[in-house]
Amino acid sequence: MKNGKKKKVGAVLVQGGGIAGVQASLDLANSGFKVYLVENSAAIGGMMAHLDKTFPTGDCATCIVSPKLVECARNLNIEILTLSTLEKLEGTPGNFKAFVKKSPRYIDEKICNDCGDCTKACPVEIADRYNRDLGKRKVIQKYSAQAIPAKPRILKLGHAPCKMECPANINVQGYIQLIKKKEYKKAADLIRERNPLAAICGRVCPAPCESKCTRADVDAALAIRQLKRFAVDEEIRMVKAGELVLPEEKFPLADAPKIAVIGAGPAGLTAAGDLADRGFAVTVYEAAGGAGGMLLWGIPAYRLPKETLAYEVELIRRRGVKIVLNCRIGKDKTIEELRKENAALFISAGSHVSRKLGVPGEATQGVDFGVEFLRQAGGVDKPRVGSHVLVIGGGNVAVDVARTALRLGAKQVEMVALEKRDEMPAYKEEIAATLAEGITIMNGWGPNRILGDGAVAGIELRECTRVFDENGRFSPAYNEKNLKILSADQIIVAIGQAVHPDLLGHCGLTTSRGCFMADPMTLETSVPGIFAGGENATGPGSVIQAVAAGKRAAESIERFLTGKELRADRFTDALKPLPEEALPSTDDVEKRARAEAAVVPAGERTADFREIEAGFSEEEALAEAERCLNCALCSECMECVAACDKKAVNHVMAEETLTLDVGSVILTPGFEEFDAKRKGEYGFNRYRNVLTSVQFERMLSAAGPFGGHVVRRDDGKEAKKIAWIQCAGSRDAKSGNPYCSSICCMATTKQALVASEHTAGLEATIFNMDIRAFGKDFDQYYERARSKENIRYIKSMPSRVLQVPGSKDVRLRYMDDHFKPVERDFDLVVLAVGLDPKPAISESMAHLGIQLNEFGFCKTSRFSPLETSRPGVFVA
Repeated sequence: MKNGKKKKVGAVLVQGGGIAGVQASLDLANSGFKVYLVENSAAIGGMMAHLDKTFPTGDCATCIVSPKLVECARNLNIEILTLSTLEKLEGTPGNFKAFVKKSPRYIDEKICNDCGDCTKACPVEIADRYNRDLGKRKVIQKYSAQAIPAKPRILKLGHAPCKMECPANINVQGYIQLIKKKEYKKAADLIRERNPLAAICGRVCPAPCESKCTRADVDAALAIRQLKRFAVDEEIRMVKAGELVLPEEKFPLADAPKIAVIGAGPAGLTAAGDLADRGFAVTVYEAAGGAGGMLLWGIPAYRLPKETLAYEVELIRRRGVKIVLNCRIGKDKTIEELRKENAALFISAGSHVSRKLGVPGEATQGVDFGVEFLRQAGGVDKPRVGSHVLVIGGGNVAVDVARTALRLGAKQVEMVALEKRDEMPAYKEEIAATLAEGITIMNGWGPNRILGDGAVAGIELRECTRVFDENGRFSPAYNEKNLKILSADQIIVAIGQAVHPDLLGHCGLTTSRGCFMADPMTLETSVPGIFAGGENATGPGSVIQAVAAGKRAAESIERFLTGKELRADRFTDALKPLPEEALPSTDDVEKRARAEAAVVPAGERTADFREIEAGFSEEEALAEAERCLNCALCSECMECVAACDKKAVNHVMAEETLTLDVGSVILTPGFEEFDAKRKGEYGFNRYRNVLTSVQFERMLSAAGPFGGHVVRRDDGKEAKKIAWIQCAGSRDAKSGNPYCSSICCMATTKQALVASEHTAGLEATIFNMDIRAFGKDFDQYYERARSKENIRYIKSMPSRVLQVPGSKDVRLRYMDDHFKPVERDFDLVVLAVGLDPKPAISESMAHLGIQLNEFGFCKTSRFSPLETSRPGVFVA
């Protein structure tokens, strides 16, 4: 006391919320110190909260630790900071600045009342790390039943590879989880948040998402496209059955800013729907007599039924979008008129003009062009086809042309492509379907001239020796000496598409290579207020790429009209790719065949334009959805948000760094159990009936995944014969842990005694090098166990663990007291794993300037075991 003023007591930071950290915090707090209890996990309690019983008393571990956790939470001098790590420490003893990184819980702890509704609603189940992967848990759930704080946490790792690879960043994992719950309408709604053409993409999307599916490392990628189709087809079925009604039609406000969209293709329709949702008055101007662009005129009905397209267009129209058909810009409406009438324009007119070959004879009667041929085939007056049709091109349009010609009555259809078979730009499955229908493909040849006097008689081809140059650019080279002639009475050229030159000339925008020039991110053109996207800005692409362009356009136009910066904080900026090291392990994932959609046999389907591919049955869809590995953990399906009446769930909660003034620091970071997979000879993670000692603790616990029953994992039968192998990861130079972990002998003895109480007639065998039982009457505890008839100690270390085929018993090989090899079979084998320093904590300590010993633990002296190498920082 000085001048009548009480001296301020400094704060203490305790890193580690296990029993040591909790007890230290309570002692300090009760002595008048402010304590920041910093714990890396979602709850305090540490390893003791995982245990069933303590030794040597056999008391309930939860009964011992829980009152202390509650007292800690109620103590006004203790501030618990979970999901937090001490990152940096500056200053001197008595005057430290501690920088603590706090990861988001995604739950507002001040609002949440731990009702559990979010956990019930969550569709994502993953392995429960608290129970050491013996059971399942929800992605949003409390750390444990007795967790302090008693609040759930959402486990997030980033965004799954499938979502990141999708051009429109559709939440694939999210809608697959909803399919698992049979929430098909919710799944369809989640898809449409990023893709209003869900039923269409469920049929014709090239599914780039599947190329990044982690499941492919096990057996085969998920059938993501077909699952998308299933969810939306179920919605359509419910509408037709009267179980659902179409959304009520919306209309923009009278003073809503007007926006014109040129072209009712996938990019234009997507942008129009998004802008209408944002409150704008949107009018789409389409030159043709129907909305859909190439979806309507370019994709044949055997791949995309017209009624499916009509359904999607109607949903977009009902969002408040006005669609004006048969209105060609430059003829029926000028660009100047549109600019005067609207606050912004989006040009998404597609590329609907076929490119020419530029070879002699191309004007001969009987030479047609792919885009125009498909447009006519999609109308009422079908085009004529010859008996022998030759299609030039190797892309998707060429494939569609060839298959359409076959359905229109051609007797023989052949394709000629510059590219080799594996270079063809057409989708692989479409090429396979084309060949299955009897259409032949001649690869590595290109047109030299078209033959015929007044009418097509055939074509002269030249050998193509190279399609792409060393930089991957289209630059074909030919062997002019190697020529070949094919006869045909019709040739259809389908080598590419171009934007209509009249539109390019009329709009007055800067162009490049026959397309409007637009910023790849914002889609801004050379004229402020005019944006361009889709094929008229990028050249031919997929439907999902056009959808993505429409999404970007809508975001940019809204920003432009509201005065926001066009580039900063866009939707894609919030996407966090999942680090490769965070992808789920596929080592123990059981192989399961990918579901394949049924198709109409090739011999039957060429007679008409009926849809070839069927959707999944419900049984097939559910089985396929179960194959999802939940790479990102949380799927962001938002079911938890809908379930939380308190509005405590916050998926955009961010990481923060706290700066704390403290006088000293106590480190009680605990340990990690040794990774038993490093002892490959013991079969852990290969054989289900080989457990670690911590897993066995969770098996013994009445609150664990087995309700306290000691059973075999593979068949659930009661385990009668159990073997423990001591020193798995201790006193073992080969594993890198030559030290004794001190606790394993007594922990194993305790487990054998407790298991005997759980299972009548249990035979317990403990393999060991020796038993180290010193302190707290541990020797008496060991002797009591050794006196039991059903507990046997064998001074030998098994050399190998094998699983017996059929019975799945676990067979141990070891040397007996007479050095003779013995083999014995057990129901369960428990590996008494040693203690490892936590790698992240050890690294953090090194950053704090604290010396570590050769094993990665804090370095201390024999006479000052609580002092670290940094003054003011202590360890326990």
